Amino acid sequence: MAQELYAGYQSDYATTMHILLAQFKNIVRVLLKSADVVATKTEDNRITMEVGLSTPDTG
Repeated sequence: MAQELYAGYQSDYATTMHILLAQFKNIVRVLLKSADVVATKTEDNRITMEVGLSTPDTG
């Protein structure tokens, strides 16, 4: 978190957002998991992949 804050103070907003958005995405995934929402899918070859957070549920 210190790296993001330092980048923000240096007006390096691209770096700040790049790192903070990844952390925000992880927070959303943790909250979804705690609410028993499936945010992953398992392919036929048993590889588990994250579903995009903007991907509509296609069934």
